[in-house]
Amino acid sequence: MNLLPKSREEFSQKEYWDSFFKKRGAKAFEWYCEYPELSEHLHKYIKQQNDILIIGCGNSTLGRDLYDIGYSKITNIDISQVVIRQMLAQNEKERPNLKYLQMDALNMSFNDEHFSVVLDKVVCTKFKALPQKILEVNLTDSDKMQRYESIADVIEQISSVQQAAFICSGLKRTSIGQESEVSLDLYKAGDVKPRFTVYVVDAKHDRHNSQYAAFIVPQGREAEWLFSTKMGRKHLIKMTKTNRLAIVTMHRGQQFGDFDQVQSELNDAICNLAPPNCNNRKIPFLSLGSDVGKRETRLESSSQFSGDFAVEDVEIEGNKFRRLFYLSSQLVIQSEAKLKTIKTRKGKREIVDLTHLTCKHHIYMSVATHAACNGKHKPSIIAVGLGGGGLCSFLHKFLPHTKITAVDIDPEMLKVATDWFGLSQSDSLKVVVKDGVQYLEEAAKNNEHFDAILFDVDSKDSTMGLSCPPKQFLENSVIENTKV
Repeated sequence: MNLLPKSREEFSQKEYWDSFFKKRGAKAFEWYCEYPELSEHLHKYIKQQNDILIIGCGNSTLGRDLYDIGYSKITNIDISQVVIRQMLAQNEKERPNLKYLQMDALNMSFNDEHFSVVLDKVVCTKFKALPQKILEVNLTDSDKMQRYESIADVIEQISSVQQAAFICSGLKRTSIGQESEVSLDLYKAGDVKPRFTVYVVDAKHDRHNSQYAAFIVPQGREAEWLFSTKMGRKHLIKMTKTNRLAIVTMHRGQQFGDFDQVQSELNDAICNLAPPNCNNRKIPFLSLGSDVGKRETRLESSSQFSGDFAVEDVEIEGNKFRRLFYLSSQLVIQSEAKLKTIKTRKGKREIVDLTHLTCKHHIYMSVATHAACNGKHKPSIIAVGLGGGGLCSFLHKFLPHTKITAVDIDPEMLKVATDWFGLSQSDSLKVVVKDGVQYLEEAAKNNEHFDAILFDVDSKDSTMGLSCPPKQFLENSVIENTKV
């Protein structure tokens, strides 16, 4: 009995396969491997609740073998009507939900994304090579393979792992030095955004200090001076009395468990950053409290001028604060307001406390403004840069007879200040959406006079080493326009 085709073109012809299975009869014909050889790999990647499509099923027993151990959503297709009739006759009584359909794998009638798994033992060997190879690599301790778009992506990932191994090896051999620190991002397998950032800081060796510890920064507090600056982290290691401290911050947009779960997740990575001669696998984990903090994202948006930004509520030592962050500089708090709870007829609700200034420079600016306006009849001031509007709202409340004009180039910031930070415009508090430099130039040309000009506008250019104001506000022409 000759089952082989006369030419390779016959492999794609329905008539050949009808003849093949008529000659073969009911005896199963398995291409390459049978279920026992494949089972370990199939069970690793396929879940019993998956919708499974087996293409070019022929009279293979793979579908029914999977069905018999609990995979109930299986559809088998083949181009040959002969073999489909054979398989239906064999299985329709004992396996009524096991589907067999006569269908061409290149002309299927199923809806897109109907199946979560497609199994093929032989059909794709007859296709031309894919224009792009499938690249899967496992660079972690998990069993999950990660798929990459290109060889360059694989090289980048391998290089990243090599660099991390090099850093960990160096940290185990020597001290970083008191003036330096090492930082690295930790990712969850398959994610493109970091989950943690770890700063490794060394202090001058003191035999009375603990050798090594980790410090978990509560969510929402990573932008505070103690954790966001190199000097602050140096101060923190002195406070904890350790010779090496791994300071861990948690990134926004991630879900975290309780303190013990975060500690368990970090433990292996923290151990890999240990100093020389530290063989203790039970590294102490420190924090500001017994939990990992709470961060509630109230708004995520973007604007033409500020880029992506977020408004978040955080709890600190029993008090709640609302913060505005520009995601291009996530360790800088752009605006902050304290929240307070009030009672209404409908119950308790939280509002912004407009009488509380959280930023020290706002306190100094408000004192200077009071001094400049004191004793003046209908004084007038201008604030360049609105942010959350906290400074303007505070001045409006305590200097009710002062005319305040806030100028900001970004209309989205006016919306944020109004919707989330309690800003309310009135006859004596107005917001102008305009470029601050242009506004000052026009005001100078019109001989407008202000008793105080406040610059509270941030710089988006981190390369200048200047957080406020942008360099264009330091041009001679702008300074001339602000002269008395």
